[in-house]
Amino acid sequence: MTRRQKTHPLRVADWPKARGTDSLPAPVLHELERDGLLLDTCLRQLCITVQPLAPPAGTEVRCGVEAYRHALEVITGLRSAIPGETNVFGQFRQAWQTCRDTGRPGIVAGIAPWVHRLINDARTIRRDHLHGIGGASYGTLVRRLVAPSRGDRVLFVGAGDLARSIVPYFGACDVGVWTRRCVDIQDITVDRRFAPERAADASDWANHVVFATPADADHDGSWLEHLARHSVRSVVHLGHRRGILNAWSGCARVFDLDDVFELRRRQADIRTDRIALARRACRAAACAAIDERVPVEIADFATA
Repeated sequence: MTRRQKTHPLRVADWPKARGTDSLPAPVLHELERDGLLLDTCLRQLCITVQPLAPPAGTEVRCGVEAYRHALEVITGLRSAIPGETNVFGQFRQAWQTCRDTGRPGIVAGIAPWVHRLINDARTIRRDHLHGIGGASYGTLVRRLVAPSRGDRVLFVGAGDLARSIVPYFGACDVGVWTRRCVDIQDITVDRRFAPERAADASDWANHVVFATPADADHDGSWLEHLARHSVRSVVHLGHRRGILNAWSGCARVFDLDDVFELRRRQADIRTDRIALARRACRAAACAAIDERVPVEIADFATA
């Protein structure tokens, strides 16, 4: 039977940056780097260590289950300004690499089993609860409504600020733009540009049409005629509210601005539920990690 070595107690010190710019003094940061893994983000400076700590006033110090749970919530993005974001996980892995490169061998050996387990637990929680929770920008919401396949042809009617903010979310598609007046759209990365007189060609080319224009009876009426002669899979009109699009019912799938808002509400509910599940998973993982008393000898320092 393999002898389990004594486990070093886990400690986590967290210095919140109250205004997003406040930082611990350089000598204190140097001391924390000497004693453990230092993660420095826009919201906090966090030290993971197995050494006794005497941090400055204002630093929150946790031990045991609470230390592991807090570190895991930070790493998975649950403590970020946008809960569930992914950037902090990459920052943590880079901080661990720096710790291994520059830290004292005894310190690295002491925290390595905890870091390995934190990374594995973070991957599991992100995969099971946080993957694809997405955001609430117009771009992500419109893309989810349209649900295009890779290589589909998506036509934007209008090239104002709204269209420009949504176009980048359709990078896997062929994107075209049509405008009713000749305007400079060189700053939009698209595959096709249709001149005002080529609206019929544009509707014939498109699989999906996104109207980023205000409601206009004459303009919309002419487009209804074009779309009646061509088969498109979906239409999104961001200038219309619920009940106005009845005339568009001949199109395969039609969405308006209220559909976008409804999807945002549903996504917010799903996001809230999944973040709550992720927080419970962090708590369970922390209890399991501390209960199992992660042994030092399992660390593989070269591959963490």
